[in-house]
Amino acid sequence: MKAGIYAVYTTTDTAVADGGTLPLSTIVRRYGCAVNLTGNSIILAESGYYDVKATVTLKATAATSPYTVTLYQDGVPVNGATASGVAAAADDLITLPVAALVRTQCAPSLLTLVVGGTAAETANTAIVVEKV
Repeated sequence: MKAGIYAVYTTTDTAVADGGTLPLSTIVRRYGCAVNLTGNSIILAESGYYDVKATVTLKATAATSPYTVTLYQDGVPVNGATASGVAAAADDLITLPVAALVRTQCAPSLLTLVVGGTAAETANTAIVVEKV
């Protein structure tokens, strides 16, 4: 690993609108200068490939509604980096894992996690990004 970051948001019950960016607030571990946390985004500061793994747990606001989380790079969805699920009841927890290998040729580049389908509340968000 050339550089890496592990960032989280563990505050529960924060409302996130449909199409809203999931918050990130705390760097648990960070190595090197190629990745950092800026607001609710992970900044990729150097050109190259990055391995991204995120686990998002949402608290459902409605039953039988679809919930999705998509990884975005510079405001564009990353192909195949979407997870979805359906809640059986309001207040159910839905865990959605997302993984992708992304590339940036023109640093800096920003990664965000976006909620889709239905508004939700946060339960836990964790993301690991490693420069490979």
